[in-house]
Amino acid sequence: MDRRIAKTREAIHRAYLELVIENGSSRISISELARRANIDRKTFYLHYASPDDVLIEHVEKKFSTIVSVMEESHNFDDPFDAGKLIDLLDRFYEEEEELLIAVAGSDAYDDLWRKVHDILADKTVLLYSPHVNISKEEINVFYDFFSAGVIDVYRRWVRKEYNYDLHHLVEMISTAARTGLNPFLKV
Repeated sequence: MDRRIAKTREAIHRAYLELVIENGSSRISISELARRANIDRKTFYLHYASPDDVLIEHVEKKFSTIVSVMEESHNFDDPFDAGKLIDLLDRFYEEEEELLIAVAGSDAYDDLWRKVHDILADKTVLLYSPHVNISKEEINVFYDFFSAGVIDVYRRWVRKEYNYDLHHLVEMISTAARTGLNPFLKV
């Protein structure tokens, strides 16, 4: 990639992340982003179609790196393990805490969470399809059900809606995934 293009894209990324952290739940306009990156609107459109594309590209890069590390350590041997999914999200959280807190507090960034889900779902289908007697579509249904709950609980934890430490939260989610409420039913 040409150095000027890389430098412009880096300026756009930096400006976008700064604005997300400053503005929190407010959406970012292209004008605001271009001003902060010291470019004009036309230049922005040469690189991206929308501000959301900047965020999604950033998340994809981060998650690709994190997923590679986790693959090397065999953390995806059981992608239906809530602890491993939380571990992946937590690694992202550690590296991008301010960004994650800003986007977790706003429904305006649901597309980001959908992208997180999609990256993990694709990985799950690839890992499980050779080992189970159901179709890829059925694996997706199971994973959609599982990950939607885990991601929602994690978002609520980031928003401080739960007062549990992360370890206890992972134990609760893992128990729910394995057994539901059966161990706690009054007989």
